[in-house]
Amino acid sequence: MNQKQNSMNALNVLIDGVNTKMYIEKQIKNLNSSDTHIAVSGFIVSKEENSFILDDKTSQILILSTEDVNIGDYIKVFGNLIFNNNDKLIQANIIQNLNKIDKELHQKVLKML
Repeated sequence: MNQKQNSMNALNVLIDGVNTKMYIEKQIKNLNSSDTHIAVSGFIVSKEENSFILDDKTSQILILSTEDVNIGDYIKVFGNLIFNNNDKLIQANIIQNLNKIDKELHQKVLKML
């Protein structure tokens, strides 16, 4: 992968002007054990007190978070990928609300990454 492709897939998150971590944006179906800091986007399809299920139309994943989100929200989760036996889950660090963007166009762009 060349440098231009790498920069398209990696997202640096700035908090108070400080570069905190590099997150790689992927579709849920493409997450693997070498991924640590990742970003995934999708719809919240179910919700519990400290977690919710995110669906990006390729797969679903459990997100651990205490953020106030609603079923049907379209969001991007920046977090740490955790493997528990054969299950994958994400400990959310940051949640970005994407309800106001063109969701279909966003999904098309993600498929190109």
